[in-house]
Amino acid sequence: MAAREERAVEESLLPETADGLRRLVRRSMHRPPPWMPDFVLDDFIKLMCVVQRKERAELLHELLKNGAGIDPLPVLTQKTLILWGDKDQVFPLDLGHRLQRHLGDVSRLEIIKDAGHALQLEGADQVNRFIKSFLLDS
Repeated sequence: MAAREERAVEESLLPETADGLRRLVRRSMHRPPPWMPDFVLDDFIKLMCVVQRKERAELLHELLKNGAGIDPLPVLTQKTLILWGDKDQVFPLDLGHRLQRHLGDVSRLEIIKDAGHALQLEGADQVNRFIKSFLLDS
C-alpha cells in the first residue's frame, strides 16, 4: 500500500498531519466521514501517533521485512469468529477467506457488506449482532 502510494510505511500508517490522517481514514473506511475538522485529527495524532513513534516505525519495518515471526500461522483449536468488511482496502476479502480455510471448521467468517477495515465504525450494529450470536452459540 505504501509502495503503491510512493510513501514511507510510517508516513502512511503513523501520520503526522491532519491530511495524512485523512488519507488513512479514507483508506480504512468504505464510507469515510465527509468532513473531519483538523483540531480533532490533530488531537488524535497527538494521542495515538506521537508517543513511541520511532519504536512503532521500527516495528512496522521489521514486520514488513521479516513477517510476524509466525510461519506458518498456527491452526487454533478454539472456536473463532472472523469479521471482515467486503470493501476492506487494507486486507482484501480474499485474505479473510484464506484465513477461514486455514483455521478450518472451528472458524466462522462473517462478511460485513459495504464496510472497509474499520468495521466497528462502519457496521457497528452488524458487528455487535455477529459477536452476540457467536458468543451465544458457543
